Amino acid sequence: MIRFEQTTVHDPSGGAPLLRAWDVKIARGERVLLRGGRAEARAAAFALLHGEQRPDAGAVHLDGVEISALDRDGVQRLRRVVATWSHAPRLLPHASLLDNVALPLRFLSLPPALQRARALAAVEDAGLGEHAHRRAGLLAPLHQRLTEAARAAASGASVLLADAPWLGLDEAACAAVQDALHAAWLRGVTVLVAAADPAPLLDARPRLLRLLPDGALLDEHPGRGPALVALAAP
Repeated sequence: MIRFEQTTVHDPSGGAPLLRAWDVKIARGERVLLRGGRAEARAAAFALLHGEQRPDAGAVHLDGVEISALDRDGVQRLRRVVATWSHAPRLLPHASLLDNVALPLRFLSLPPALQRARALAAVEDAGLGEHAHRRAGLLAPLHQRLTEAARAAASGASVLLADAPWLGLDEAACAAVQDALHAAWLRGVTVLVAAADPAPLLDARPRLLRLLPDGALLDEHPGRGPALVALAAP
């Protein structure tokens, strides 16, 4: 379970906080859309969950562990269970698609043959088998993005942080991205998607968390009325 506990992140340039006293729980295996607000605020929320940033106040927990209290080794272990997927994929352009997918498996205690088999299975499941040995830098934009999704699947991560991975793609490619997000959720992965425009995901009826201009958070969980889960400090 993910827990933001009175979590605040200040804006380095001044003005309203990026995150203001967030107090919200996200259950294991839940599908959540973080929408609206400033891009910097959505990025800050993901950076906290990936161990890249510490809150200015409050805490963030994953399965009862306070992320900001982790040491360097702890952060590395965290990133084995929290995967990222972006509209600007982080790939090694001169390595093959398959090698990019297998990259996080090098940090697991698996024999090389098993690493490769696991990576290849994730590539096939993503529909990328025919491109497995192409250099990542030569892949079409959709295939580059699906490579990152396959890498997350191969790693066995239990949390996926997806930063609008459909951005800039055509309608058919958006559908392929949505299918990949749905497949991750069906595997039991906790899927958090951040986007200014949530349109490609609304048919999937995720739980909606809406960022407000002052950094507060409005929970628009399907089936119940909206609730303000982060209140401005008095």
